[in-house]
Amino acid sequence: MIVLLQDFSSAEIHGLLWATFTVLPHKKMGTNWDLYDRWMEIKNFLPVANSARKSQIQFWSGHGGSYPYFVVSGKSSMSGSRLLTGMTTPGWKSCCKDFPRISCFIGICSIVFEGVNILGYNNIVNQGYSYTGIVYTDFYGDDLLRLIVGKNLGNFPKCSVTQVSQGCTLCQVGTGICLKCNTKVGYVYDSVNKICLAKVGYYLDASYYPQLCSSAIPGCM
Repeated sequence: MIVLLQDFSSAEIHGLLWATFTVLPHKKMGTNWDLYDRWMEIKNFLPVANSARKSQIQFWSGHGGSYPYFVVSGKSSMSGSRLLTGMTTPGWKSCCKDFPRISCFIGICSIVFEGVNILGYNNIVNQGYSYTGIVYTDFYGDDLLRLIVGKNLGNFPKCSVTQVSQGCTLCQVGTGICLKCNTKVGYVYDSVNKICLAKVGYYLDASYYPQLCSSAIPGCM
């Protein structure tokens, strides 16, 4: 399945409208030490997205002073282990509380970096979130992919037979509101009223199906 995000003005709707989404933007990292702040931005956005239940986009990816694989995994290399922060407990016990503590000995533990993909996955599961919206990240694993898709699909069940006959291809759970229309057969999506209308050059017949206009039909555009 391919989903188009439209970020330009047009008389017709060619995909989901970017302007209708709340977005947690991509992060330009200064150094590896920006990772925890980045994670906190994601962690704080997840409940916002979950409450909204629609129109949310979040970027977990990062670049710049850190490699993309480090941002999502916290690892020192593509196939390495988690990178040590250089901090230990109990001296820095209040720092980076969501980062793992490892190699503990006589009460002293090393604090290591953790990637946003792992932190995000665990947080979604532990908090019981049921919606995330679109998540952009690097090096998706199978478990994370299934989790994100599964959470989002649960909010958008199949449309009713009547709605399908009216051109609706995606509905919002609970409300039954159409969120997307089959534009290939003469519909256009009215994002304000969330209904399917006839494209320019078409009209809707008694069965709410688009028919081509002709010069003999008054007022048909």
